[in-house]
Amino acid sequence: RFFILFWLFYWFLPFTVLGGKFTRYFTMALPVVLITSAIGIHFVARLLAQRVGNYAKNDSGKAFVRACVASCVLAFPLIAAASVAPYYRLYTNVLGGGRERAGDYFPHDEFYDARLRETMVEIARQARPNARVASETPGLATHYGEIAGRNDLISLSLSDKEAMRQLETGDVVIVARGRRYFSNEAYVARLQETSEPVAIVSLGEVPAVRIYVLDGNSLAAVSETLK
Repeated sequence: RFFILFWLFYWFLPFTVLGGKFTRYFTMALPVVLITSAIGIHFVARLLAQRVGNYAKNDSGKAFVRACVASCVLAFPLIAAASVAPYYRLYTNVLGGGRERAGDYFPHDEFYDARLRETMVEIARQARPNARVASETPGLATHYGEIAGRNDLISLSLSDKEAMRQLETGDVVIVARGRRYFSNEAYVARLQETSEPVAIVSLGEVPAVRIYVLDGNSLAAVSETLK
């Protein structure tokens, strides 16, 4: 018990100071959760086995109860994983809102750069010649744009204000749920208020990327955030 409490303290103290937005920061504390869960499972299995043992004439009843508990412990995670396969990171349990809230809590880990390739394929189909494409991964966007046959597309960083001032009507902005930062929050929020995406690329059933093509109104509105 002291070992578990010490482990949690050792994780919680620096995490409180440093903070974080990525579920990967929880990796160091995850073994403690699993150990605690194992203790709880063992306690439940032993308690139920003792209750059954009061009525059973041999130990077979106790063994059966333990096997049932172990089967339930294994079955429910397997069912949960199968329900979101192959996008396992999007699983959200009922306490978190279920499938309707998938991707809402830790989008940087749940999406990251998922569906950027498909996004660039869609942009390659719709974008005007020599269009600028603003995203948080300009290098990757350029790579997938070239694969899609659009070497003319010019990739810009969404967090680079000087580069964003170069945007014109007909240019493209990629809003990826896994790439929302303080540096682009004002721009993206204003864009979503004044414009509708020309395409939405989903990861399974969950929207992952929204593609915007700037018109006069949206360009004027978002330019205000760059002043």
